[in-house]
Amino acid sequence: PGFILSPLISRSRGHVSMAWEKFSSVVVGLGYARPALHRVHHHHFLGMMTALRMLKKQGFRRIGFYGGSTINERMYRAWSASFLAHHPLPLAQATELIGLRREISRTDFQAWLKSAKPDVVIEAGHLLNDWFPVGSKIAHVTLAWRADHPGVLGIDQQAHVLGADAVDLLVAQHRQNERGIPEHPKMLMTEGLWRAAR
Repeated sequence: PGFILSPLISRSRGHVSMAWEKFSSVVVGLGYARPALHRVHHHHFLGMMTALRMLKKQGFRRIGFYGGSTINERMYRAWSASFLAHHPLPLAQATELIGLRREISRTDFQAWLKSAKPDVVIEAGHLLNDWFPVGSKIAHVTLAWRADHPGVLGIDQQAHVLGADAVDLLVAQHRQNERGIPEHPKMLMTEGLWRAAR
């Protein structure tokens, strides 16, 4: 009677066609543009703001942001908007510290490091773990903290909370006999947690 659409990974937008009137449905993430369904997603703007706030407390000023542009576009540029809005440096300088690319690579990342000269790098996943030059003293923060990488501090998006809230939203629709494309789609945002390195 219902289903949950998982987040998109490789694209910034997606479309799904089916007999919606037969089902209750929930989307996890912001990637599906059509149809407009109920969705649950992590509060990415707040996540970046929290990361910047914690880094500023530690005395960092030249905070850089490197990663793939597709994921940032998928979330309506929440990360880049929050980065520019809450960066400790003036806007012009903060803009120079963003390295968003369609395709990322070790070579491009290391060239960006030399050009931008950040003291710390915020990134969206864990691709950069082994990309820092040998002997680099540049700090590393992730916006997608994982327990299997306890040495990298950052934002734990709490996937289990997202999943539980998606199930709750789906069950509520089912109990109320709501099917099809909603007239007023709900957007439920969940808050992440700052995880210090262990």
